Amino acid sequence: MLPAGLGRVIEGMNKTISLKRAAFVAVALGALGATAAFAQTANTPVTTDTTTTTTDTSTPSGGGWHHHHHHFGAGVLSQTERAELKKDRETVFAANPTLKTQEESFRQQFKTLKSSNPPPTQAQWQSLKQQHEAFKTQLRSAIVVIDSGAAALFQKIDAAKAQYQH
Repeated sequence: MLPAGLGRVIEGMNKTISLKRAAFVAVALGALGATAAFAQTANTPVTTDTTTTTTDTSTPSGGGWHHHHHHFGAGVLSQTERAELKKDRETVFAANPTLKTQEESFRQQFKTLKSSNPPPTQAQWQSLKQQHEAFKTQLRSAIVVIDSGAAALFQKIDAAKAQYQH
């Protein structure tokens, strides 16, 4: 039996199609539908997060260094330490809006480069990453100026990052 709508397509072609050919087309269309459905679900991330949340904010949450290491020590710093760095960062941005603008510009440049067609070259990625690293150094320096205790937190992040590096 042909799927609904396929008969109309066949009739609209003004050709006589054998039953075998129509069955083949139906099977092919069904396979394409299954492939499309699989493609939509194949990239769905499977989460198996079994961590528990505690009220103790003196220890790092997340169980150590992980993929999102660029987020001011997520997993390395305690919630209190991360909140302190976030507050310091916001203070620096309030005092120097140019830094905030630069950060937003880098975010947009990375987004643009990631979606560019043709794909970016390795040299383009490296150039943008080097510029971003220089910006992060400048931002860290500005944070340490307003909160000298932040230097110890950055050292803690850098030590964990060095251990993570292959």
